[in-house]
Amino acid sequence: MVFIATLAFFVNADNVVTRADADIVRWASSWRTVAVGDVAAGVSLLGNVLVLAPLAIAAGIASAVRHGRHRFTALPALALTAAAVFDPLAKAAVGRPRPPVALAEVIETASGYPSGHSAQATAFWLALAFLFTASATRPRPWVIAGAVMAILVGLSRIVLGVHSPTDVLAGWALGLACVLMTRELLLLPRRSDARPAASDGLPGPGTRKASRQRGLTLSSAPTWDPLSVHRNPGGILCCLVHLSRLALVLAVAMNDDRPTGSGPE
Repeated sequence: MVFIATLAFFVNADNVVTRADADIVRWASSWRTVAVGDVAAGVSLLGNVLVLAPLAIAAGIASAVRHGRHRFTALPALALTAAAVFDPLAKAAVGRPRPPVALAEVIETASGYPSGHSAQATAFWLALAFLFTASATRPRPWVIAGAVMAILVGLSRIVLGVHSPTDVLAGWALGLACVLMTRELLLLPRRSDARPAASDGLPGPGTRKASRQRGLTLSSAPTWDPLSVHRNPGGILCCLVHLSRLALVLAVAMNDDRPTGSGPE
């Protein structure tokens, strides 16, 4: 979130960042053919909320039926919803114009920062990958596949000429933040339920003995932790603080860009 807020200060001014953005968009449009544009438009659909929403619902139902996971089956749907909610808020606050229409393969009217397709693709495909890692013996390929999907959608938006590279970078960061935030929200009830009754916070000898009798050990008990970050309950507070900072910074940036004249000359 700090990255998104920091980058927002640069995208509405004439500087090295925006000039590099313009050069990359022009370069991408210079070699874009009809076939390349068609492929990019198809890939871009993988970041469309109207396409991803049914997939998120279906993935949640399938996971609940197969594994009986009633808490984290909602991770893809919740992460996608968070991205779909925060993206237009950030767009309205920053108000960055999109690349010139002459360079675009399709016409988009909303502001460009951040890229909604990139945010939604990152939120959904990474959350779906993390959901699959719960039962996978080799979780890394799933996470890599989710990241590749998000990257392809972001690159397709640049190829289509509807977003600048910094729009896509901000969209990827927003999508990842939504995954982390929703993961923390889903972990809060589990953490409160999993608190040990012993005063020292450690399981007693009877618990260990019962576990050995069942052929299990406490260290091998199945757990859901696809994201190995923010393990303490304060993680969600950190996420909310970052979101508040982002909203404040974007509001200040928006007010600074407004004209200060008293009226028409």
